[in-house]
Amino acid sequence: MKAHSDAIDMANDWKLLNIFIGGNDICALCRRPDYAPANCVAEIREAIQYIQDNVPRVIVNLMSMLHLELLRQVDTGNMFCLALHTDECGCEQNKNFTDAMISAACTEYQQLETKLQDDGIFEKDDFTYVVQPFANEIIHPPSYPNGTVDSDFFCPDCFHFSQYGHAVTATWVWRNMLEPVGKKTTKGNLSVPALPLACPDPKCPFIRTTKNSADCSKYMTE
Repeated sequence: MKAHSDAIDMANDWKLLNIFIGGNDICALCRRPDYAPANCVAEIREAIQYIQDNVPRVIVNLMSMLHLELLRQVDTGNMFCLALHTDECGCEQNKNFTDAMISAACTEYQQLETKLQDDGIFEKDDFTYVVQPFANEIIHPPSYPNGTVDSDFFCPDCFHFSQYGHAVTATWVWRNMLEPVGKKTTKGNLSVPALPLACPDPKCPFIRTTKNSADCSKYMTE
């Protein structure tokens, strides 16, 4: 951005930074205890601190951890996906790393991401960090009307989202962004997009942050 000062006013333009991270950490946790949620979220905190120290006027928009035990549902009856995940998400194939253990790790990850927000350490007039929790309670993969897994949602590696998957996800992220902190949707439905697209609340027509969710009146102008 600094190299494009003709297009970006680094000091005054607001920037939106989207972060969706953590899946690979959970996929390695069964053999790498140092990938525990507390350690990973500590590294997220360090990264956000670096951004805050070096880039003014940023909204850090973090999508909470997806429940990765649902990958096992993606693999059911699909040997191609199963083979890919053996390499791509090794712990998924570890039967000693149970669904309950994966779920607990993902939930802890979500809780620590939210605590980092609620602690308020990144709440400044020119910087904020907000968690978008639409995936917190999603425990099943997207599906077709007949109940089978929607393979179109994923890339050929059965792990990353396809263009279509990203488009559906974006509608839920956008809905979360316009919902006040503490009242955000925590169980989206990835089988369908969140349509019609959400519109800002006329009483608080902003991306919702911890501060403007607590009291938006101070940010409103005539």
